[in-house]
Amino acid sequence: MYGSPYEDFEGSRAEFLKCLAEQGEVPAFLRRAQSVDEALVKLLEQCKSQRAVMLRWPWMHLCILADRLSHDWSLLGPYLADNRHVTCFEHLYVEWKVLLEAKAVSSNAWRSTPRILRDFVEAVQRFNKAWNKFLVDLNLEDINHLRRDFNTHYPVEKACAFASEDVERLGFTPLDPVTIEQLHAEFPPVALPALQIQ
Repeated sequence: MYGSPYEDFEGSRAEFLKCLAEQGEVPAFLRRAQSVDEALVKLLEQCKSQRAVMLRWPWMHLCILADRLSHDWSLLGPYLADNRHVTCFEHLYVEWKVLLEAKAVSSNAWRSTPRILRDFVEAVQRFNKAWNKFLVDLNLEDINHLRRDFNTHYPVEKACAFASEDVERLGFTPLDPVTIEQLHAEFPPVALPALQIQ
């Protein structure tokens, strides 16, 4: 999706780079590739970490719902526009349990299942709005500046390292800028089925 600065390394060139690394010499083009790769990893980790923090309220409400249903998600069928979508809640529970620290949460005896379900849906809606704002507000200029510099300087630096002007033979794939749309696809909002209750 984002492209990799390392996809051009192969065969004898990889062996050459290995020899340089063993001698403690890292060519400029390889340092540039590393910095681009590290910037992308840092951005994705930032998104993953922030998403986990922001999902804690929806997760809490989902735990309350699971407790009320005794984890029998089929009981949600009457409250959904299409009762075949009860698996959506189960899938979210399993996925989030892996991502987020599980906490023991019990439902209040006086709250009805429809009320708990509405609370969960409202928490998800707030998350989706806040998550969209977080992604839109991200500053992608720094990482895209690195990627533009990579596209400009990497071929020249690589050609110099291999003492060759045949850049095409050496291999080079320019990197596209990172976009909000890509991050939305990588870290989408939470989709929920339609409810019968309002």
